[in-house]
This record gives sequence, C-alpha cells and structure tokens, in this order.
Amino acid sequence: MEKQDKDIMHVIKWIFAFMAAGVLLYFVLAECLLPPENAMSANDCTVFEGVWERVYPDGSRTTVTVPGKCEADRKEAVIVETLLPEDLDDGISICLRSSQQDMEIYVDGMLRQRYTTVDSRPFGKNSMSAYVFADLYRVDVGKTLRVITVSDSMYTGQLNTVYIGDRSGIFNYILRSYGVITLIDVMILLLSVIVIVASLLLRYVFHKDVVLNYLGWGVFWAALWMIAESKLRQFLLPNNSVFGSIAFCAVMIMPLPFLIYVDSIQGKRYHKWYKLMCLICITEFAACTLLQVCNIKDFIDTMVLMHGVLGGSFVLGAVTILLDWKRKKVGEYWLIAIGFLGVILTGSVEIIWVYQNTSHTRGIMICFGLLFLLAMSSIKTGRDLMKKEEETHIALQVGKSKADFLANMSHEIRTPINTVIGMNEMILRENQDKEIQKYAINIQRASDMLLALIDDVLDFSKIEAGHMEVIEAEYNLNDILKDVSYVLSSKAKEKELEAEIEIDETLPAILMGDEIRIKQILNNLVTNAVKYTVVGKVYMRVKGELLGEDTVCLKIDIEDTGIGIRQEDMSKLFESFTRLEQNKNRTIQGTGLGLSISKRLVELMNGELKVRSVYGKGSCFTVVIPQKILDRKMIREMKDNGAEENMLKSTAVDLYAPNASILVVDDMEMNLEVVRALLKRTGVQIDMAVSGRECLSHCDKKKYDLIFMDHMMPEMDGIQTLHILREEKERPNAETTVIALTANAIAGSKDMYLEEGFNDYISKPIIRDELEQMLDKYLPEELKEKRVVEELVTGTQTEPAETISIMEEEKKEEEPLMEQQELINKDSAMTYCCNSDEIYYDLLNVYVTQAKKNVEKLPAFYEKKDWENYKIIVHAIKSTSLTIGAGTLSEMAKEQEMAAKERNEAFIVENWEKFFAYYHAVIQKAEEMLVKNN
Repeated sequence: MEKQDKDIMHVIKWIFAFMAAGVLLYFVLAECLLPPENAMSANDCTVFEGVWERVYPDGSRTTVTVPGKCEADRKEAVIVETLLPEDLDDGISICLRSSQQDMEIYVDGMLRQRYTTVDSRPFGKNSMSAYVFADLYRVDVGKTLRVITVSDSMYTGQLNTVYIGDRSGIFNYILRSYGVITLIDVMILLLSVIVIVASLLLRYVFHKDVVLNYLGWGVFWAALWMIAESKLRQFLLPNNSVFGSIAFCAVMIMPLPFLIYVDSIQGKRYHKWYKLMCLICITEFAACTLLQVCNIKDFIDTMVLMHGVLGGSFVLGAVTILLDWKRKKVGEYWLIAIGFLGVILTGSVEIIWVYQNTSHTRGIMICFGLLFLLAMSSIKTGRDLMKKEEETHIALQVGKSKADFLANMSHEIRTPINTVIGMNEMILRENQDKEIQKYAINIQRASDMLLALIDDVLDFSKIEAGHMEVIEAEYNLNDILKDVSYVLSSKAKEKELEAEIEIDETLPAILMGDEIRIKQILNNLVTNAVKYTVVGKVYMRVKGELLGEDTVCLKIDIEDTGIGIRQEDMSKLFESFTRLEQNKNRTIQGTGLGLSISKRLVELMNGELKVRSVYGKGSCFTVVIPQKILDRKMIREMKDNGAEENMLKSTAVDLYAPNASILVVDDMEMNLEVVRALLKRTGVQIDMAVSGRECLSHCDKKKYDLIFMDHMMPEMDGIQTLHILREEKERPNAETTVIALTANAIAGSKDMYLEEGFNDYISKPIIRDELEQMLDKYLPEELKEKRVVEELVTGTQTEPAETISIMEEEKKEEEPLMEQQELINKDSAMTYCCNSDEIYYDLLNVYVTQAKKNVEKLPAFYEKKDWENYKIIVHAIKSTSLTIGAGTLSEMAKEQEMAAKERNEAFIVENWEKFFAYYHAVIQKAEEMLVKNN
C-alpha cells in the first residue's frame, strides 16, 4: 500500500509539472503571437459623476447609479446614457472599465470606441475585463454619451467607475491606485523564482534534498494570479485575454505544490487526505479547462468551484497542523506552522478590507502573508541544511576517529604478528623435524588468515576515506591466472570439490593494470565460491573482448554449485560487514567485507562486478575489467597441475649481497632480531640502532647503502630523524635511500611517508619477500649477486596441531588474571615463541636488556611530564611484556598508555609507583629465569 501511495504521488507530481509547463507555454506563446488588444496613446483626471439613465428597448428610461449594477439577463444589451460636461476640451478622454463585457461608446449617436476580443481571444465567450478609452472634443460639450455593454457572465449589467481627463492623467491615477500592490506582486514572483532556482541548485548540484521548491512554486502561482488579476494587467502585456485566463489557471494550479509541500514537512502522516485533495485539484483543472476551451463555460462561471478547492486545500493544511499541535508533532516544523498562521491572519484581514470596499489595497495583506510564509520556510530549510552539515561534520569526525582506531589497531596487531611470522619463518627454513614443520605450517596459515582479516578491514578503511590507490604497472596475465588457479585448486581439493578452469589462450599476455588488486578480487571470489559450496564444482572461465587496438576487456566468471543467494538478499550482497543467512552460515569465517571491497576495487578500475544466482543451485560472479594491452603475445596454456602436491621442492632466484651495508632502526630489539633473521641468507652487513639519535650517530660514522627506519620511537621518532638526516647535507647518508618500517598500515600512509621524505615504506609484519624486494630494488646493481636456492613450499593444508585446543583457549580467556606474585607465566608466552624454549629465552634476554634502558628513561619522562615519550615507552612495555608472559604488567602498561594518550595525568600519577615497582619486579624475575636456564 505504501509503495502504491508513493507511486500515485509520483504521478501527481509529474502531472503538476505538465500542467504548470502547459499553462506557462500557452501564456508565453499566446502573448507573443496573438494580436494586441490594449491600445494606449498619451495630467488631469477626475471621476465623472454625471446623471446616468438606463435606456430600455421600448424607449423607457430609469435612473441608475454608477458605479453599480443593472438587472439584466445574460447576453442582454445594457444601454446607459448621460450628458457630457460643459468644460470639455480637445485631448480629453473618457475611461470606462468593462467587467467580462463587450463595450461600445457613442457620442451623439456616433461610435467613438468599441471593445471586444472576439477576433483575438483563443477561446471563451466573453471579453476579459479592461479599461476602455474614448476620445472627446470641445464640440462634444453637452452631447449625449451612450455606453452599451453585453456579457454572457455573472457580470452582465455591471457598471464601474468612469474617469475623465487626458490619457496620461487617467493612467497616472490608475497607476497610483494599484501600482504599489502590483509591484509587490512582481517582487514576490521574483522571490519565488529565486527560491525555486536555489532549491534546484541544492538538489542537483550540491545533492541536498529539499522540498522548499514546492513552496516556491506555490508562491509563484499565487503571485502570478495576483498580477494577472491586477487592474494594471492590460498595461503589462499586449494580449489581455491570455493574461486574464492565466489568473484562473494559477488559482487551480496553486493548491498542488502547497499540498505536496505540507504533506512532505508533516512526514506524510496525513498522506491519504493530501493525495485525495491533489486528485481533486487535478480533476478540477482538467474539467474547467475543457469547459473553457470548448466554449461551454468560461472560467469566470466556474470560479466558485476554483475558490472552493483552493479554500479546501488551505483548510486541510490548517486542520492537519492543528492535529499535529494536539499530538505534539508540530515541533518538527513550528516555523512553517507559524508561517501558515500568518497567511491565515493576513487572509482574514484581506477579506475584511474587501467587504469594506478598500479596493486600492486589495491583495496587499495576502502578499505580506506569503512573504512571511516564504521567510519562515526558508529559515527552516536553512536550519535543516546547517543541521545536516553539522551531522556530516560529526560523521567525518567519527570517520576520522575510526581511521585513528584502525591505525592504532594495525600497530597493536601487526607488531606481535611481525615477531610471530618472522620467527616462524626461521623455523620453517632451519628446522628439519617433520613434526615441528607441521606445527610451523599451521602457524603460518593461521597468521596469514589473521593478516587477511586485518587487511580487509584496512582496505575498507582506505576505500571509505577515499585513499584506496589503483597503481597501474606492466604485468603478465598468465602469472595472475596461475596464482588464482592454484588457490582455487588447492582450496577445492581441501573440501573434496572439483575445480574446472577454462582460459582463452588467445588473450594477450602483457597488460597494464593493478596486478595486486586484480589478484585480490579474484582470490576473494574464488575463496567465497569454495566457502559456500558443499558438493559439486567451482568453475573459473577467463575470456576477453578487444576494444580497439590497445584495450582488452577481461571477462572472468567464477561459478559454483553452492547454496546460492535468495532474490530478496541480492540488494544486500555488497553491503559492508554484512553476511547473508547468518544462522545458516555461522560456521563460515570472514569479516563480510570481501565482496564489498571487490566491488569497490572493480569500480575504481572502471569495471563492473555482476552476479546471477539461483537459490539452492549456485551462483556466478562475473568480473569485467578493461585493461591496456602492452604486448599482443598470447598467454601460455596452463598445464602446471603439479602445484597441488603436499610438500614440494621449488627453486628460486635468491638475492645475495655480502658487500652491501644497511642500517636497521627500531626501538624494539626483538623487531631488530626479526629483520636480522629474515635477511640472514642475503649475506648483507647489518648494523642496528634502537633510537633516532643512535641512528644519526651511526650515519655520521659510516656510509650505508640502505636504511630501514621505524616510525614510532621515543624522544625522536623516525620522521624527525629523517628530517635531520636530510637537512644536514654534509652527513655521508644525507642522500641515502631510507625506507619506513611501520605498523600503521592505514589509508594514506604511503602518501604521508613519501611526503615526509622517505623513499618507500614496508608495513609490519615484515614479509621476507617484500624485504628482499626492497633490497633488490634499491641496492646498487654492483653489490647484488644472484644464486639459486631450494626451499620448501606448502601445498594442501595439513592437519592442524593439537597443542592447544579451541576449548582450552576459550577456557583460558575466561580464567581470572594470574595472581600478582606470578610475575611471568612462561606457558602463556610459548604461543608467541612457537613452543621453543630457545626462542623464548632469546626473547627474554632481549627483553631484559631493553627493560634496563627503559627504567632509566621512564622516570625522566615522568618527572618532566613528557607524556608523548612516556606513551611510546609504555606502549613498548605493553607489547613486549605480553610476549614474555608478563600479562599483568602488560595490562598495567596499557592503562598507562591510554592515560598518556588522553593526557589523564591524575591517573598516571596515582598508579605510577605501583606500575614502576611491578616493572622492576618483572625485570628481576626475568633475570632469575635467565640465570636458571644458563
């Protein structure tokens, strides 16, 4: 029903638009094309008060009052006579106003002027009201003046005021009488046009949805009605009949925009009544216009109906406002309600003035009422727009807070993951025990899954902030398809599904585009297809269509025989953080961001992501992306099915640069150890610094080929250190390539680091391949050697290690914090150390070394109230303490860090001694554990 009502109102709005356009078009064309009716040639003017007599057809006479009205039937000729005054002179005219009448003026039996529009009006039975001028001369003194009027309207026999004087004087008299109100009417008309144009600009240029334009249209037609009804009408435009009929059209059209406007501001609470009244208005307009055009009834004869519908519309508005006032809803639009009250009051005064016959000011009060309503409504619209702007500003602030949170989360999560992945990679490379290899493989896969979840959230953040970059470069399409095919084959094999891959071998191989993002999109779709398929097949079909000589439109279908998507869920498919049928799919992992991110990425590449699905039978996602062709060489046929084996030996070209010298700067020694371990096979000479000052000291003594520098460091962060390094040109490393190391992989990070002067950046956790790629990219060619190495790569997933079950993890989370005397819980730390005692005690040794430095720095920052550097130190204590099993200390450090961020000095001071003493106790306990281990 609601949809049906919405459709009807939509039709009503279009009908209103056509009605308005039709009337305006008729007005403009008719006034321009039809012949003029209002002849005026060119300061004295008086009201002629002669003795008037009505002459009947049988010759009898009776005295009549002018202005006044003679009783007569429609179409009956009414003849009145009088004697002209004795003071006539040449250049004098007499002026009479017809009211919907044809008129003839005779002097001494001679026709001096005739007024009729029978030959110039487009339709209708009567001539529109007009001033009729007849010239008089000195010789006309005392002669008989005869006036004959004929009308087929309610104005039959109407006699109006008669003016006598020169034409300029008469015109000035009329202008003085009615000019002010006409000028006000024109001003209101212009204001309504301004409101309409401003509303349309807000809607279509600034995308601000406002309904004020409907009120503007209502006021526009009201002003046009008053101008067309003005006594000056015939002096404004040449065709009096056209302009006169516009007044009636305006009266009929005027209620529609007012009704639509009030219905909108009232939240459509009385929608059915407004809809009914709108339909009545449309029916009235159609019927009255048809009667006029067919010369059945003139507009003047249906005026009572017009005024009734107009009055009924405003009564409806007043009643609904009163109902809202009673229900305490009028507060939503109280300014507009006051505006309508002003219109009602001024309208009441106008009626009183009409009955008092103060015709010279007729319409002025209505003008003031409309101006007041327009002003109140404009104020309301302005306030609403300001409120929306404020809400938008708040939303942007919330978005910024979200981005800041994601940045912090990125830093918090990626830092420990960096350690876990780095150390685990060393186990994979150096440990030959098959059982431990299985454990390490599962750690790697779990870490990769966690990183994928984080990357989804961060990608979403970048897209929302408008910072997602599509970086185009040359790539080999076959390489992407091989990687995605491997992912599809391996994942399908894990679920005992069939994987069918069909690739058009005639596609060009070398293209220009964002290889990483295309692979991300396809991997998302392939992963989803396998996830939601229980039995059957998953297909990947790759085709293309040439668009000109240098562009190919890739079309990639990912189809499955899975659960499918319900038709009613299609609209929610690409919504962020949304998963369909959650009860049914609650066991399936994911953030609900994959499809949303994929769609946005495809759109960033000027492509399209389409979907078709049959519920219960499967779905097909189609990616269409245009790509530039760099080389028309066709892709190779994919025959590499051996990649699906469980554990394989593969060869790779490995970077070896024993003569290269690099500097790694990070305030966490464990991170330094990870980098050292990851680069062990490269043979590079590595120096390490734990602060910005130590970095500058190293850079003064030695020239490095490359510098890796952490961003967040105490006292002097990475950016400050870089600026000092770059500014002092005499330093040996002023021009050395510096690459940022950061856990803040948030939207805009790359641009920020490049703007600050870094040459590139790597996000934590650091991946060995990325680290070696940086070396390969920035080290001088003469320092690099290439050698072939063999390493293990993983294929299908092995059974997960059962060292700690999910139930045990959940139980551990539910247990209360360990008692204070258990300063370090080694068992809880083994998760971060791959269950290796050797790695644990190595990390513990690094922890103690760093902690001794911290206990010297931390009190100094505390005493100086240098909360920024204090925050950096406790941040490091928080993460490293958790790594060695000091969970209570980690929580205490976290509270200190949050207090420092919020500048909550009272909390820091209150808990300082307890925190610092506990830190000392943990350090002492760690030293004891190291002694016992040795």
